[in-house]
Amino acid sequence: MDFRISKVLGPRPSQIIFLSCLVAVAFCAPVTASSTSTASAGRLIPAVGALPPRALCRNAHWQGADLSQQWFAGADCTEAQLQGARLNGANFRGAILSGAQMQDAVMWYVDLDSAHLQKANLRGADLARSSLRQASLENADLRRAIFKAANLTGANLLGARMRDANFTAANLQNATLTGLVMDGVNFTRANLAGADLSRTDLRHAVGLTAVQLKLANTDSGTLLPQGLPAALDAPSPPSR
Repeated sequence: MDFRISKVLGPRPSQIIFLSCLVAVAFCAPVTASSTSTASAGRLIPAVGALPPRALCRNAHWQGADLSQQWFAGADCTEAQLQGARLNGANFRGAILSGAQMQDAVMWYVDLDSAHLQKANLRGADLARSSLRQASLENADLRRAIFKAANLTGANLLGARMRDANFTAANLQNATLTGLVMDGVNFTRANLAGADLSRTDLRHAVGLTAVQLKLANTDSGTLLPQGLPAALDAPSPPSR
């Protein structure tokens, strides 16, 4: 009879490999775009793998999503679908938002300095206290948009649709507002110093005073509300 004591063996190599695979599956599974690229309304947009949201912004469908405090500076967000989204405190400085759909979005304190918003739809959006210095808003839809206390210094609004927009206490210094129809637009306490209002129809604007208009650039083609003094300068040439 053999009474020799067998050696106590450690884990076999095959066992080690099997355990390593289990750990890899549990903790290192790849993240797929299908599991992370969509978002429910009111929830934060997660990153896809190592990609931040700004890399996925072009043609994105983020209606009703919460993108507050997100960083989109310089991003290409062309034709992004952001209807009803919450963008409070987001940074879109220098971003391309041409053709973006942002109706009814909540955009308090958003940085849109030098952003490209040509043909963007901001109808009913709330941009209170946001910064749009030198922003390009040509042919944008700004109807019923709220710009209370917003900074639009040097912004270009040529061709924008303006009906019932609210610029209460907004800074429109040196902004280009040439030839726009301002029906129902609220300019109460707005800073219009140096703003180009040549050939602009202000007959049905709200909250305008003679002091504001004296600081703005108007001409004889500017149509003013009844009771305000008419401009005496010659009409400006059409903008190209």
